Amino acid sequence: MQPKKNRSSLTVLSLTFLGWLAAIAYTSSGLTAAGTLTGCKIEAELVERGSATLAGQVTSAFFSARYTDPTKSAECNLKPGRVWTWTIKSVERWNSMTMAWDAHAYRPQLIHYDSGRPQGALKPVFPVSGPWRVTLEVKAVWTSEECGSCTATDSLVIDFPDVGDCSFYGLLIPDDDFDGRSWSAVGLREKGKLSAVLATGTVMADVAPLRWRLRSGDQFIESFATDGNGNATFQASFKAGQAVFELESQVTGCVSTLTLDVVAPIGTRHKFSRFHPENGIFEGAVSFHIFNRVYIRPSNVSFSQITFWEGKDPKADMTGEFNRAEIAANNPNAPHLGGDPLEATVPVNAQDGSCWVDEDQVGPLTIQEYGMPGHFIWEIPQQWEEEFEMGQAVYHEFEIMTQRHDFDGKRTIRTQKGGVDKSGP
Repeated sequence: MQPKKNRSSLTVLSLTFLGWLAAIAYTSSGLTAAGTLTGCKIEAELVERGSATLAGQVTSAFFSARYTDPTKSAECNLKPGRVWTWTIKSVERWNSMTMAWDAHAYRPQLIHYDSGRPQGALKPVFPVSGPWRVTLEVKAVWTSEECGSCTATDSLVIDFPDVGDCSFYGLLIPDDDFDGRSWSAVGLREKGKLSAVLATGTVMADVAPLRWRLRSGDQFIESFATDGNGNATFQASFKAGQAVFELESQVTGCVSTLTLDVVAPIGTRHKFSRFHPENGIFEGAVSFHIFNRVYIRPSNVSFSQITFWEGKDPKADMTGEFNRAEIAANNPNAPHLGGDPLEATVPVNAQDGSCWVDEDQVGPLTIQEYGMPGHFIWEIPQQWEEEFEMGQAVYHEFEIMTQRHDFDGKRTIRTQKGGVDKSGP
């Protein structure tokens, strides 16, 4: 007699087998359930906006965004970079009759900055008086061949207020102008001009004499001069703070206010520039020598009018081959490392900012080719110089920069400074 087959067991086996086949098909289609991209995020923020809006005159707004990369499973390999875009969602104008925002067909110029992060600017020339409101959307997409994509969006509302009762407003025109610079701040000792922007249909004869005056913060402005046609020149002082200027029409009595922040250096950012051509192995010794470009933060103002130094180094930690007497004797405890002042350049863009004219020389270091492993660490103050009459000066420290050299005992020195990390020769 044939034994009865256990149909329930066969059914379970068949379902298991079919499920296994389905899993293979699901994975081969690229829709693996094991790999996921989650938690990506982007947050838009207004960096700066023009102080006022007049019909027919260009104004500006600069904006940026911060993002959080997605959390990924082990199976996910993110493609390099992320794709991001800014778009204008809406433009509205305030209706004083209905006390509400009305949609408007006007679209201002939208500029993307290719700086490795989501930045952009608006350059609107509004056709009629405001106030105006522009709503932007920023979108970022992270992709992985194994795990699909993760998309994040955020909105940013920018209000452009009307200039008010005056038919003019004041405008900062820095001598050092560059892409992405601040419209309401200058660096220590920076020079610039103040100008008047007139509403469409207004001519200078309607409002002149039009004079600037420094209402407050005179300790932050070293020199200031004005004419009767809405123009002024100034130079910031060595002191950081806020100065308030007023532009007044001697005919109408209308006053427009401009607030100017004078800012001091807060830090540096290094970029590798080049190796010294004499790097290499010479008669049993290893020589390593690099140059960095040093950019001063904040990067949206100019520091081209002040002098920088690498200051006295009270801390040096040397071990192994670096602790030999001839190297220890070169520990930079002189009043100023290198002995030469470092003047800053005019910035090219706000991504980099002002840069030291001289490349930062890291090294040279020459030690025994197969000497004892060890390290050489400097804690170097970064300073800017405040000059006084009779040749006197005060050096203001704004950052401590760590410079580190590590020797592996096998011909290689690794050097780190300000984010630059290089090995050689």
